[in-house]
Amino acid sequence: MAWKKIAESNDLIVLEKQFKKHKLKIEARKNSYGWEVFRTKVNGASSSLISEHILDTKKEAIQLIDKLKKETKIKVKEIQKTAEISLMRVYKEEFVEKWYFIVNDGKIKNFLVVKYDNNIKVDIVMHELYRLYEDEIISQIEKSLGLKELGESSVFEIYYFKRAIKNRENAPQKSLIDIEFGFDEDYY
Repeated sequence: MAWKKIAESNDLIVLEKQFKKHKLKIEARKNSYGWEVFRTKVNGASSSLISEHILDTKKEAIQLIDKLKKETKIKVKEIQKTAEISLMRVYKEEFVEKWYFIVNDGKIKNFLVVKYDNNIKVDIVMHELYRLYEDEIISQIEKSLGLKELGESSVFEIYYFKRAIKNRENAPQKSLIDIEFGFDEDYY
């Protein structure tokens, strides 16, 4: 069977293809940070997310849809329902810790900063690809760092980025400014 167009507008594209035992569905939605393209296997009342992609433009989304339409076999490895994180401590001060973490053995390095005070404040900076796994990542961070055992409430602030600079040589250089402090002799 051929792909059937279910819906199309300026911010939504939905296609389906019926097979003997299931349907494949490709859905592209525009949101505040670009286009999300989902490929889903629908089997009766249940559905399984096969892959998710985040793109910048509608043109890129349409090109990906054309590629996904040609892929009819579902690879078991593509179905990723959980997120596993690996943590590595960068530094530890008296009331502050910084950790790097990667998700599902990926190559994208994310980080978090934990500030211990009356409430524990955790700032997480991660790639927007992991937005779907946000709750699970928070749960794993709480478990791995033992934040729940401390008995204090934790406040999480989550920030997302689209691109990571892989080569520091190409990163913009910061300007250095000389600052002089002038103190009167009376100050001493």
